[in-house]
Amino acid sequence: MCCLYCHRVSSSQQGKDAMGASLQACGRQKDVETGRKVHNLVSASTVFNCDFVLNTRIITMYAMCGSPLDSRSVFDGLKRKNLFQWNALVSGQCVDCNVWEMRVG
Repeated sequence: MCCLYCHRVSSSQQGKDAMGASLQACGRQKDVETGRKVHNLVSASTVFNCDFVLNTRIITMYAMCGSPLDSRSVFDGLKRKNLFQWNALVSGQCVDCNVWEMRVG
C-alpha cells in the first residue's frame, strides 16, 4: 500500500516524506520486504538516491528489521557519510548485539 503511494508521487518533498515515513513504518513493523521495495525506489531515483535523510532511514530500517548486513551494505555504498548515518549504523549494530545477548542468556 505505502509503496504504491511512493511510486505515484513525483520527485518532490511529498515523495521524500512518503518514502521516509514508509521506511520508518517498515522498521517499526519489521517488514523488511516492503522496506526493500522502498529502498529500491529510492535507489532508482536520480533525485532521492543521494538524499542523506532517506539513506539514513534505510540504514535504520534494515537495523530495526534485524538485517545488520543489509544496513552495513547500504552504509558502505555511500560515497559520503555523515554523523547521522554513522549513528544509525552503530546504534543498529548495538541493538542487534543486545538481541543476541538476550537470546543466549
